Amino acid sequence: MLTRCTGLTLSGSKCKRSAKCQWHKPKDNCAICMEEVGVRYPTTCPHVFHENCLVNWYVHSDVCPVCRSVQDTDKFILFKKSLDDVIREKYRDAIHTLEYENERLENENERLRRRVRV
Repeated sequence: MLTRCTGLTLSGSKCKRSAKCQWHKPKDNCAICMEEVGVRYPTTCPHVFHENCLVNWYVHSDVCPVCRSVQDTDKFILFKKSLDDVIREKYRDAIHTLEYENERLENENERLRRRVRV
């Protein structure tokens, strides 16, 4: 049995070509920018993205923008999480230093108030 193309023509009628028809071959379009994707960026779900589109999305989220499946094995997500850990550690040190300095200044302020009262 001869299989036919399942695509539609511009007029909306069924294509009469064989299944090897290249005119109606489904194209992979980026689910973010909707432009055709040449090289698929691998994700844990079947959705297709340009690498740059997905990296920009990953700045704000760790999930697929279409189905919301977690992309925790993605190399960019893993890199982002490692940077987050480093930044948290640095902020932790900075906060500790600021708390110490604030306490020192409050003590100094209290000492100066006592001196003025006397």
